[in-house]
Amino acid sequence: MLFVLPCYLAFGRHLNLPIVGVMTTNFQDWVSHLTGNPHNPSFVPNLFLSLSQPMTFWERVMNTFVTNKVRRDLQYYMSQQSDYVKQYFNIDESIAELHKGIAAILVNSHHSIDGIGQFTQGVIEVGGLHVNEESDPLPQDLQKWMDESTHGCLLFTFGSMVRIETFPRPVLETFYKVFEKIAPVRVLMKIARKEDLIPGLPKNVLTKSWIPQVSVFKHKNTKGFITHGGLMSMQEAVYFGIPLIGIPLFGDQPKNMKIGASKKIAINLGSVENVTVDTLYDAINAILHDQTYRNNMKRISHLFKDRPMTAADTAVYWTEYVARNGFALQSPAIHLAWWQQNLLDVYAFMLVCFAAAFFVVTALMFFVLRKLIKYFRSNGSCPKKEKGSSESKKRK
Repeated sequence: MLFVLPCYLAFGRHLNLPIVGVMTTNFQDWVSHLTGNPHNPSFVPNLFLSLSQPMTFWERVMNTFVTNKVRRDLQYYMSQQSDYVKQYFNIDESIAELHKGIAAILVNSHHSIDGIGQFTQGVIEVGGLHVNEESDPLPQDLQKWMDESTHGCLLFTFGSMVRIETFPRPVLETFYKVFEKIAPVRVLMKIARKEDLIPGLPKNVLTKSWIPQVSVFKHKNTKGFITHGGLMSMQEAVYFGIPLIGIPLFGDQPKNMKIGASKKIAINLGSVENVTVDTLYDAINAILHDQTYRNNMKRISHLFKDRPMTAADTAVYWTEYVARNGFALQSPAIHLAWWQQNLLDVYAFMLVCFAAAFFVVTALMFFVLRKLIKYFRSNGSCPKKEKGSSESKKRK
């Protein structure tokens, strides 16, 4: 895991083995210069910004500013971990030096969802690595309930970290009103503690403390997914072609849902504050009846799955490749200083050469000009003298 924990890279030094890093998010641009991977903020959005490709001028301005600020701040805080590396591993190296032990990076992204990035051969996209098409079958009671949902079913979950039942009462009442309004369409809702829910749960809603999400997505009666926009859940929905309704809460969720909305595979409500009876009902109604979202999701799903190998096979192959060949995939840029990676030394040399050439040419021009002026002055006086002598002769 490479998310702001570079101290663990010391294990590679300690064991004298190449490291295969893992990023559970999109590629984290603040480690680009540390891993020798080029990063161009003109078209690659920052992980913390809800931007999609292509960006407008002002979005590129903001993206460039935030990208550089985040890199500077995180580099400062991560550099302090070198003290722990020295204390517990007796390795006196900077965090930048420790990153040179990375032979390859497996990144949880795919261009069909996240857009086009800028990667070296050592950065390998394995988005959807966790999706197992051969998932366990649904429990018998849930299978029966899903089979009977002939008018369609919506999955509603905010993952393992967020408990929907802890939301403010007005928000829960809004959910209840909308779910009752869309009946006979059913809703499968993940609730950790059903006893904490407010009373009045509609009859077309089934709550479960745990839901086999992939198995639900595979069911023919699943028509939509109400989600906070977590990357793993979004990839599962894309894999099985289920349109989304996004209520992002934090982290990369706003960005994920903005990307989904830009591709018209999702309706992004923006935040919990924007959830009203009208906005949620209209979103559900569009997902259920507007074929645009389902058709676009089928197209993106095809792109997501159209690979020479599965994500799991890709991860296994390149991990074994590193075991066989060491640092063969490592970018040579990792051994350059930041000013060398950005060609500042080359540009400085070219500037000096240009300045020197300009100085020489200017000096030469002044030299030639002075010679010409001197020449014309010296030759211009002779005709005047001859003219004066001829006139005197005429007077005589």
